[in-house]
Amino acid sequence: DPATVAPMVAYLATDDAAHINGHFFGVRGTTIQLSSHWEMAGVLQAERTWTPEELIRLFPETLGKTIDLPEPVTLPGSDRPVRGTTVMQADPASWTNLAPGIDVWARSAYFDAKQ
Repeated sequence: DPATVAPMVAYLATDDAAHINGHFFGVRGTTIQLSSHWEMAGVLQAERTWTPEELIRLFPETLGKTIDLPEPVTLPGSDRPVRGTTVMQADPASWTNLAPGIDVWARSAYFDAKQ
């Protein structure tokens, strides 16, 4: 619904948000999500254009090793398996209450690893 996205867009257009640049936000209903920064985790380089066959052969043993996807988990009340941060957010203890009706969740492990 554009009505739920508009407040975030308006905020990002203010002087108070002038320092926010290069971030990925998602707005889904009354939830605002901040995704971690996109950074290189590995590089595979050639002096020419890759062929699909080469990538099929090389990717799993090179860049593919940097992709660590947890096994899917089916949460109570969910009709499909979920992974990663969705599973982490299912733990009520991982949330901090800021004010009545306002909670925040942050994947601190990502940011702790960056230091």
